[in-house]
Amino acid sequence: MRRLVPIGLAAVLLLGASKDPEITVRVDPCVELMSAIFRLAGSPEYSKARVPADAAAVDARVGPHRDHQVVRIARDLRARRGVSYDAVMGMAVHLDDLETLKPVVPLDPWPEALDKRWTKEDAERFLVAARDFAAKTKFAEFVGANEALYAETAKRIRALVEKDADLGWCGRYFRQTKARVFTLIPALLNGGMCYGPRVVTDGKEEVFCVLGVWKIDGEGKPRFDGDVLPIVAHEFCHSYVNPFVEKHREKLVPPGERLFASAAQAMKKQAYTCLLYTSDAADDW
Repeated sequence: MRRLVPIGLAAVLLLGASKDPEITVRVDPCVELMSAIFRLAGSPEYSKARVPADAAAVDARVGPHRDHQVVRIARDLRARRGVSYDAVMGMAVHLDDLETLKPVVPLDPWPEALDKRWTKEDAERFLVAARDFAAKTKFAEFVGANEALYAETAKRIRALVEKDADLGWCGRYFRQTKARVFTLIPALLNGGMCYGPRVVTDGKEEVFCVLGVWKIDGEGKPRFDGDVLPIVAHEFCHSYVNPFVEKHREKLVPPGERLFASAAQAMKKQAYTCLLYTSDAADDW
């Protein structure tokens, strides 16, 4: 599994003896870095930050580097390959840590759960530039300076999940007994955009909810209410539903095309631009 980067109070949380599985809740520096890069590149879905102080701090830190090579590559990948939305967060959770930005699995053969909008060549070129960007912006230093905010953010969503969530429901509902590691990552730069990527390493599967932060309290700090729990469930369910859809794609495409046509306008507003795009696109809350 990917090596965790401890931040403050972010730690493993057991949901109680009768509630399986366990879940890790933490802010992830690789997620914040990837969000910052694509924010600089002008990607609309990464320009929705709603935690004012954090967004301002990020912009002050990385703004002077908006002409860096990795920003240009990010723009090119979006235009040429459609690398956007969940493809960005999918890569983020496949990275080991901020220091190395090394994929947790080899890129050849292509990882089972990594979006094919990336290619091996594009990913390697992007990551070389991203390492240089992280070094020149001293992004690790920025992460350290924001540890208190990250820890408080993780603590708040963790308290809500611990009180009301039963992630064992996923396995029971989908009748799957395969062991999975659940990780919830609040993403401070992502506003209302939420994603459900997964990582498969050596037959083990880690499933993610990359949860945008779209509410703040009177002090400008992230706030989470009960209405966030259906979103958490939705994102984790992608790791169950998407592989099933891929496995039965040939049977699902014909009826799916008819259904998509009837709802195309509403779906496109959520960035689901075609039937064959089964990954989570834009849960903008």
